[in-house]
Amino acid sequence: MQHRRIDPVVLAVVVAKIGIHLASTLRDNWFRDEFYYLACARRLDWSYVDHPAFSIAALAALGSLTTSLITLRLLTAALGGLCILVAADLARQVQGSTTAMRLTAVALLLSPGFLGLYSFYSMNAWEPLFWLAGAICLIRLSDLPADRRRWLVLSLVLAIGLHNKWSMLWFAVPALAVTAVQWGRWPGAFNGWCASIAVIALAALPLVWWQATHGYPTLEFMANAQRLKLVHRGVAAFWLDQLLVFGPLVCLLGLAGSWGCLTKAGMRRRSLPVATAILAVAALLTVTPGARSYYMAPAYAVIVPLGAAVFCSSPLWQRNPVAVGSLLALLALPGVAGAPLALPLLTPEQTATYATALGIQAPREEQTGATALPQHLADRHGWEELARTVAGALESLPPAPRASVTIMASNYGQAGALEFYRSRYGLPDRIVSPHNNYWYWAHPEEWSTHFVTVGFPIVGLSQFCDRVVPLAVVQCQWCRPGEDGAVVAYCEYSRREAKTVWQQLRRFL
Repeated sequence: MQHRRIDPVVLAVVVAKIGIHLASTLRDNWFRDEFYYLACARRLDWSYVDHPAFSIAALAALGSLTTSLITLRLLTAALGGLCILVAADLARQVQGSTTAMRLTAVALLLSPGFLGLYSFYSMNAWEPLFWLAGAICLIRLSDLPADRRRWLVLSLVLAIGLHNKWSMLWFAVPALAVTAVQWGRWPGAFNGWCASIAVIALAALPLVWWQATHGYPTLEFMANAQRLKLVHRGVAAFWLDQLLVFGPLVCLLGLAGSWGCLTKAGMRRRSLPVATAILAVAALLTVTPGARSYYMAPAYAVIVPLGAAVFCSSPLWQRNPVAVGSLLALLALPGVAGAPLALPLLTPEQTATYATALGIQAPREEQTGATALPQHLADRHGWEELARTVAGALESLPPAPRASVTIMASNYGQAGALEFYRSRYGLPDRIVSPHNNYWYWAHPEEWSTHFVTVGFPIVGLSQFCDRVVPLAVVQCQWCRPGEDGAVVAYCEYSRREAKTVWQQLRRFL
């Protein structure tokens, strides 16, 4: 990235982005997955069942700071602001005007999908940055295809991005395939391409080693998610969801960027690998059953700047800037209207009323029951109530079983929350779950015969436990189904080897 002054309007949009997210923190709570990521950060590894380790290592590097909600939200908001800043620079890299940079920034700011993406910490908050950095590297490489240093930078970006999410391959594979065809005959370019492939392959070795030594759990996780978790909505529903989730303005600019990269000679020469990668991702998600709408987020982060550059250089814009600008502002309005459903800007009661008034329902992408709130908002409620209920249930046990009890939660959100609130509510050290990486962290040989289970049906427990005693029920009005009404029960177990039963309970989903 060249050293030059940041456009003041783009900078103002970045500040607004961070400010909006920090303001939403005033009504916010911890998100389900954040508890799990904090648990992963306390147990660093090369990879995990459902994600690689880069975003987790970033959490671990911050140490105790990540136990503060405001600190974690500030980090996530800063990533969102940086995404806008880099996207605006990508518009400049493809010869976009200052207006194109500003249009890019505003479009990403007002998109409900990007508001929701940066409303809590996850590897998804990092992903658009790696795709944007990869796109900028590819565009700069088009000017000097034989430059080994540029190839090295590209390979490092893609390699680190792969350690953040496996879906970095969606971008990297088609982009590198096109560069091999487009620049393979340039003197020195093929050597740079081969070196990049070698660097990426070398960087991927720890991930492959971890998968191999753990029995390739990510493949099991993905297969189970397709079969048991994700809703298969169909092609038309997937693309209609794009309008609802990301907004008409982002979708329009995405189409403009794809068209411009394929039809405008100057842009095609510099952006063909990038455009091919984005179109390949769109095609892949179109034919993938159960693909979730937010999977397109990093693709939009890359293609929107290209679309803004195409749009602002078009004769239509040049002849009628006021009329076209007014149309774009009109297309941005649905995004503004969707903001309270993307962020916790309102109370839960107000959010539910607002959604009903608009007649908008967030896409249902998981096989769970309907919730009054969008699922990504419902997953922020009930966690401390859960810990308080479990603590009360433990107090009702006699001293002997209470002294050696193991808490077994049905999912990683529950287990992570109970670990997070352990010291506040005096919960025991042994908190386990058969869900995803928690399954590996358990040590059945250390367990006694006394368990308190959370979220398991009584009928199912009766198959494993010698004695089952219901102790409490978690009450949470705004939680997702399964958390509200979760049964807390005492289980006395002594019939079989614990390791054998633990194998049967494994749940990679």
